[in-house]
Amino acid sequence: MRITLLVCCLSMSVGLSSAKAQCIPAEVSPKLAVGFEWSIRIEGGPTEINRVVNIKEGEMTVSVTGNGQSRTDIYTTSWGILRGVTANNKSINYRPALPIVTFPMKNGTEWNQTVSYDVDSSSAQFQFGGRTVGVEIIKVDGKDICATKIDISSRGAKAASCYYAEVEPGVGFLARCEGSTTRSIRNFETVSFSR
Repeated sequence: MRITLLVCCLSMSVGLSSAKAQCIPAEVSPKLAVGFEWSIRIEGGPTEINRVVNIKEGEMTVSVTGNGQSRTDIYTTSWGILRGVTANNKSINYRPALPIVTFPMKNGTEWNQTVSYDVDSSSAQFQFGGRTVGVEIIKVDGKDICATKIDISSRGAKAASCYYAEVEPGVGFLARCEGSTTRSIRNFETVSFSR
């Protein structure tokens, strides 16, 4: 009986190790198509449905609906935020795009840039960057998904941890952000996605 239990535990351990071994950082910018949809649960707020409605000239237009409201967010095709909302739901525009991720995502890759933003008729600049710190298997819609963990920094201090998940090679999205201390990033988790 002990031998059976040991073999069972070893095979479970090997299975988990091989799943982790296959999880590698994203190498290329995502190839999303019009119609890609994902739902996110905002911490302390509503669930929002996001749907890519247009892609052209390096920009993605995303229709966002939730809590009886709708808006349009604009991203670069590599997930830089051009127009979105702050943690307190105010419209915000960034120049250049707010770089949540950069590709290829190799462990230890760092980026940092000065970003300008406009919100409520005021403008400012700040330093924003990130660093890939590893890969993890996370659950999205009940499925194990390979995700690259990114520590985000704002104004020189850690501001959040975000996870970029690949649903297949070259097809991915921001799946979760947590621990946010900046109004530029809302804490959320993806609860479903479809292509």
